[in-house]
Amino acid sequence: MTRAREIIPSLLWMSSHPDKWRPREAKVDWLSKNVQHVVLLANRTDPDLSAGISEVQLWHFPVVDSHVSVDSRIVTIVVPRIISWLSKGEAVLVACLAGRSRSGITCALVVKEYFHLNGREALDYVRVRRPGAIKRDGPVRWLVELS
Repeated sequence: MTRAREIIPSLLWMSSHPDKWRPREAKVDWLSKNVQHVVLLANRTDPDLSAGISEVQLWHFPVVDSHVSVDSRIVTIVVPRIISWLSKGEAVLVACLAGRSRSGITCALVVKEYFHLNGREALDYVRVRRPGAIKRDGPVRWLVELS
């Protein structure tokens, strides 16, 4: 049922927007059993998550999906918070609309920091677990240039 891809075993998941997941009951069940935090990077929210799932904290942080660059707030605000949760053993689902670009760059930056990789290694790591992730040329170039 889930559209989530496991990026870091039992800790970091990446997916399309949870509002697209069907059936609703299976989505709520999966989320409550697998993650403590959901980071929504799209402008749209999820009514089920907004209404509250007691086991899951929603963080709605919409950013623009850019072909050219990476929103600096992903680097300075989102990634550090996710790393903080992971360091406490709290599992996170990162989602955007399609589950490839914004969530991909975010997960790649988390992987880079978590495993102490360079940008190319982080990109490759995420793409093995989520083929087609980070499709935009600008963000790919930017990530690959990171040491």
